[in-house]
Amino acid sequence: MLHSYINLIIKMITTMRKGEKQPKMVFKSHYDLLSREKKIELRDEFLRQSGVSLPSFYNKMSGNSFRPLEASLLKRLLNESINNKV
Repeated sequence: MLHSYINLIIKMITTMRKGEKQPKMVFKSHYDLLSREKKIELRDEFLRQSGVSLPSFYNKMSGNSFRPLEASLLKRLLNESINNKV
C-alpha cells in the first residue's frame, strides 16, 4: 500500500521535472490504490453517510462528477482510511 503511494509520488515528480503536464489526481486514482477490503469499507461508509446509491457512486467516480459536499466527504474518508492503514 505505502509502496504504491511512493511510486505514484515518484512518477508525479518525474513528470514535473520533464516539464510535462502533471496528471490530475482524481478520487478514482486514489481509490484504485486501496486494497479490495478498504475499497469496500470506504465505499459503504460513503454510501451510508451520503445517501448516494451504489450505481450512482460508480457513475460519479468514473466521470469524476462528485458534488462539492460529496467530494469533501470522500476526501475525509480516504484520509481516514490511509491514516488507519499506515
